[in-house]
This record gives sequence, structure tokens and C-alpha cells, in this order.
Amino acid sequence: MTNNTPTKIALLTDSCSDIAAADLAEYNIHVVPLRILCGEEEFSDGVDITSADIYRRLENGELPRTSLPTAGDITAVFDKVAAEGYDGVIAVMLSGGLSGTYNLLRFMGQERRDLTVSVFDSLNGSMGQGLLLLQLAEDIRAGKEETVDELCAIAKMSPNLLVAEPTELIGTGQTSDA
Repeated sequence: MTNNTPTKIALLTDSCSDIAAADLAEYNIHVVPLRILCGEEEFSDGVDITSADIYRRLENGELPRTSLPTAGDITAVFDKVAAEGYDGVIAVMLSGGLSGTYNLLRFMGQERRDLTVSVFDSLNGSMGQGLLLLQLAEDIRAGKEETVDELCAIAKMSPNLLVAEPTELIGTGQTSDA
């Protein structure tokens, strides 16, 4: 990590944020895909498997599982960000209570010498995580200062906005009881 204050900051999240493709493009938000495990097959969430594919598998009695993004996926996103001329990253990740993705990204971000990487635990997933990131993007666009501190305060006060459908996922290890 560099000691300089970054001048061009990229926004980053993981695929669990469920941000619409149009919003990702509008705010130039970079995404690290989580891994989806279906039997012996492994996919990158949102890259080579869609939500519709997952629901179809669920309807057929299969229970897909999630896993951390690969180190290669994270490195590829960091490399893309740097190649686009960014020198800083603000990452808003899936709750550390639900996944190790936050800690993995934090660790890998510390190893970067070409980027200043700040990683935040959204304390949420899905819609809650995505809304926090979109609010941050809007605040940055509006030139608002103190946005990251406000984001952390909002995350701590926000109810969890994680929607699991179908309800068969509850109690399978794919969601916590909290």
C-alpha cells in the first residue's frame, strides 16, 4: 500500500451486492465474483452462472454453495483498476459475519504497492450491501466529504437487508441464524 493520498479512487464490491449491471456501468463499480459450487462444478458468480441458473438448480433439488473468490480473481480486478489509472480503491464487501471475502480482500489489498486499498465490512449482504455502495457512489459524485465515515455509521445502524429466496436456504449453512 502506498503512503500517498490517492487522487483517483475506484469503487469495488463482490458479486453478493446484487447491483444492477446498469448501475455498475454508470458508477464504474468493479466486482470480484464469489465462487458458486454446484456438485463437482465451480462457477464465478455473475460471470458464468446467473441467479436464474442457480434458482433452476434449486428447483431441481440441487443446493449450490458459495465460496470465497479466488486470489487470481481478486488480483485480476486490482490489476484492471490499476491499469485504468486508479491509485486508490474503496471496497465495500459482504458482511464478514457471513463470508471470509472481506478479510481476504483486506489482506490482499495490504499487499498491493501500486494501490491504496481501503476495505469496509458492509455488515450486510445483497440489497443492503448494494445500497450502501450506491449511496457512497452518489456521495462521491456529489463531491461530499466524510462519505466513508458516514458509510460506516450507516452500516452499523442499518438492519440487514438480505433476502434469501427460496426459504429452503435457511438452515442449510448458506445463511446464518443471526
